[in-house]
Amino acid sequence: MDFDEQGFSDEDFNFKAEAADEIELEIPDSADENEFDDASLKPYIKWSDAYKKACKLMYKKNASAEEILQAGKLLLAESKSGNILAAHDLGKLYSAEKLGLKDEEKSFSYYKNAFEGFEILEHLGGKLLPYLQYRLGKMYFYGLGIEQDYTQAFDWFLKSAESGNQFAQYGLGSMYYYGNGVQKGLEQAFEWYEKSAKQNNPYASYSLARMYHYGEFAEVNMKKAQVYYKIACDGFLGIEFEDYNLWYKLGGMCKKGLGTEINISRAMEYFKASAELENKNALCEYGMELIKGKNVDQGIEVGIKMLEKALEKGNINAAYHLGKLYMDGEFVYMDLKKAEKYLLLASENSYAQYRLGKLYLSSEMYDIDKAMQWFEKAVVQENKFAKYMLAKIFIGEEQYRNISRAVQLPESIAEENNWASFMLGKLYLFGAEDFPKDEELAVKYLTMSAEQGNEYAQNLLNHRDDFKNAMLANTVMGLFVSLSRCIGEDYNCRLGVSRMSVDRKLRSLILEKKGAMVVKYKQNQIVLKQKFTLKY
Repeated sequence: MDFDEQGFSDEDFNFKAEAADEIELEIPDSADENEFDDASLKPYIKWSDAYKKACKLMYKKNASAEEILQAGKLLLAESKSGNILAAHDLGKLYSAEKLGLKDEEKSFSYYKNAFEGFEILEHLGGKLLPYLQYRLGKMYFYGLGIEQDYTQAFDWFLKSAESGNQFAQYGLGSMYYYGNGVQKGLEQAFEWYEKSAKQNNPYASYSLARMYHYGEFAEVNMKKAQVYYKIACDGFLGIEFEDYNLWYKLGGMCKKGLGTEINISRAMEYFKASAELENKNALCEYGMELIKGKNVDQGIEVGIKMLEKALEKGNINAAYHLGKLYMDGEFVYMDLKKAEKYLLLASENSYAQYRLGKLYLSSEMYDIDKAMQWFEKAVVQENKFAKYMLAKIFIGEEQYRNISRAVQLPESIAEENNWASFMLGKLYLFGAEDFPKDEELAVKYLTMSAEQGNEYAQNLLNHRDDFKNAMLANTVMGLFVSLSRCIGEDYNCRLGVSRMSVDRKLRSLILEKKGAMVVKYKQNQIVLKQKFTLKY
């Protein structure tokens, strides 16, 4: 997946937390609703009018308190008569926060009744056998009315999936995708997702779209990805019941134009609705939107609380964002101890590792050994920012000097990181201890950096014959950087603009000043030579 320095991926999906288990309400018309409708046979399955009405009320978007209570009464009556579908949904109702009805003991009791009922009916066989097998697999997967058991879940999903049940096929694909109870296998995940998608399962289409999007098993193919995103989006919009996980997905699709037109305001509505029902991913996403205040009215305090809630619910991305916020001090007061605490919670992620490395290079918490340890961990995960920082240490810190390693690290990222190619260009231009100059390679990497928009690389290319040594070059480049920062900070202070915000006028001003410095370069060269030792 694509990552950037601002965070992790656009989402933190885990099948265990998905609400795709609701889609079984869409039972095929061919199902024999009366197969077990026998007063002498308990339990039974029947999609009765009362049960259907209860589901419509329970899963209705923005259902009122009165409607939820009415749904509960209908389900209770159906459950008492032996309808195990109603017993299952009562378990779900008592597991939720709605109306303050949450009761873990009652929830487990109803789930247990449902599980035992599905188990009895599965032994009887019949036309609904694949569906019953799927339901048993789902209950084992989530530990509903029975101890959680991924192995049992897999076995039941497999039986059902091989009989053609689209929901079991999707569940099986997700188990392979995330490695829940089985060895992770993207090929198997793709195959089962594809089978489910062919039966018009929008969740499976969404998963296929992501695999084409990020090149997981399948080669990156945005054309195919958009086709499946469109199918998924249309399917999601046709689902009427309340599903905060689905709304989160729709929010991401609207925000990025996946299967639909980009619609930021609509995306925010979906994220907000999902966050209000405490979807951990939406809490993280909408919390950051509130903090930044770009697409919604800014609410930093509320946003921080949302991130904390998301973390409490298990979203590790939220820990990274909190750590980054306290480290940067842009929207909250800088607190490096808090930054450290949160980043350590997210330390399995390479971006948190990179941030921890930077944290231990700060003057307040300086510990270069710790910094290097975290950079090394991030490098193992191919984090390009960590590679650059580690290379800088190997060049600039005498006690850790390792020029050969310093060259190897940026070489792997030179084409995508203009500072890495700039670093290599300077190394080859000026040489170093036990590292010979190579003007041809210097020009190659400086050109690469310049083509990526690095002005300092271009200036060095234009005047490389004038720079006789690294000290002089570094001095001039340092002046460029310092001037840029001074101009930016002064401009932002005067206008009350965040230091992260740089508008076009400011960029133009910086470029003009830099241009003027280049013009004056030869005049300043003599003065600089007098002030600085020409020793590399």
